[in-house]
Amino acid sequence: MNAQHSAVLYSIATILMLSPITLAQDGLPYDIANPDPNNDWWAEAVASGGDVNHDAKDDILLIDPAYVDEFGQEVGKWWMHSGADGSLLWSIVGTVSSGGDGACAAFVGDVDGDNCSDVLLGVPLARESRGYVALLSGKRGRILRVWNGTEPGQRMGRDVAAAGDANNDGTPDFAYIAESVDHALGTAVIRSGIDGAELTHARVDAPRRLRCVPDLNGDNHDDWVVSSWPQEGYDPVVIRSGMFGSEHILELNPPDPPRDWEFGYAIAAGHDVTGDGIPDIALSGRLGRRVYLYSGATGGLVRTYENENLSESLFGVYLAFVDMNGDEEYELLIASEYVLHIYEPLSGNELFRILAGGTQHGRWYGNEYAYGDFNGDGSTDLIPGHTGNSDLSVTLWGGGRLLLSTPCDFTLRRRSSCTFSIYGDAPGRTVHLMASHAGNGCTFIPKLGLCLDLDQPFMEVATAVTDLEGWARMEVKVPADAPPGTVWLQAIDPNHYWLGPITSNVWRMMVG
Repeated sequence: MNAQHSAVLYSIATILMLSPITLAQDGLPYDIANPDPNNDWWAEAVASGGDVNHDAKDDILLIDPAYVDEFGQEVGKWWMHSGADGSLLWSIVGTVSSGGDGACAAFVGDVDGDNCSDVLLGVPLARESRGYVALLSGKRGRILRVWNGTEPGQRMGRDVAAAGDANNDGTPDFAYIAESVDHALGTAVIRSGIDGAELTHARVDAPRRLRCVPDLNGDNHDDWVVSSWPQEGYDPVVIRSGMFGSEHILELNPPDPPRDWEFGYAIAAGHDVTGDGIPDIALSGRLGRRVYLYSGATGGLVRTYENENLSESLFGVYLAFVDMNGDEEYELLIASEYVLHIYEPLSGNELFRILAGGTQHGRWYGNEYAYGDFNGDGSTDLIPGHTGNSDLSVTLWGGGRLLLSTPCDFTLRRRSSCTFSIYGDAPGRTVHLMASHAGNGCTFIPKLGLCLDLDQPFMEVATAVTDLEGWARMEVKVPADAPPGTVWLQAIDPNHYWLGPITSNVWRMMVG
């Protein structure tokens, strides 16, 4: 398999050890191969958040907006994969020109009553940028309904989202936006999941992002958050009533308008992180290096997260509330161009960071990240989108207590060593780093998804004690005579102060 053109999925979840070294865990790494290794658009965008095959694990939709059909037309293609093992469940090819960029998708809940979450697609650049929105069966990929843009430049499907149960009829509803011509007076629409009828709409100047949020104003209807392209440098982000789309519940303004250019470029909504029982909202501008947390109850600014590292661009390019350690309290994910930051929302403390390769920071549509519980361990896993220039194109990072990251490349073709960092919750903990080379002659173990040297499956290569911030840093040296192949790494903490003996699952780096 060409590593440069595969989707590599990892879960770094905590597991209990039954012996000093435990290898087995459901949901260990697996690869999803790019069907066309020459296609850099494959998996440009991703979506997750629903179970379509009844295995109680979230599944994954990979999107290729520039897929070329047998007639040479760019029509787009969507692949649904099992989150548990990466197997292909179904795929669907577009029927009209996709415009070659910008497709997005969202899992919206079970609309057609087959007990599988269904999927809403947005293809804003199709048909001379008229765009269209399609509702697909999550179970089979069958098209349930389609809404087409009517004029060039309308860009229907600019963003799509689940809308909860906006009309309280027991069936999930969904929403999308259309930019309209020349970024002027677009439309945000919520439609009924039962029959596709329009429930409410709002005319919005140049809408760009849409997220729905549980009821904020006490009318027993879920509400929605809409941001716009800047008309005068910035526009406020508006929270609108899910019952009456034109009714403003709150307007959220940037604290520093000149700096917070394109305010509302990314939105996180839907979870209460302030403890008042009302869902809160996080927002960012595209270039300001700041992210803001707002109270969903009052609209007041709760906290600012700032990154002054000039070498790390686009801080806040993607935001989400995620439960990374399964404690039912949500952390704030802030992505930059190549780093995932996880913060404790109220204190603003950065819990850990993970290098994730470059994001699709040049894109303006949909989501570059997706999240869900793909291995059933109760913690959130993350998938950054394919970048087209990374050796590991799509990586799934798992929630859990023992997390492994690296500040250097996975490919060690011109390196003799690589320093790994392991986050371990608390200072003063001894962590062991184990390694197994998977070169020629290794034995493939299907349950693990690994090819290991069974004579010495894992050997200790480094030991370190976590520092005051909870990190242990270890250098792994590659022997000069090491054959090409994969080195699988595993971090072990035999004496966790709370969970007892635990281990991360395996991590891999390449030796060229």
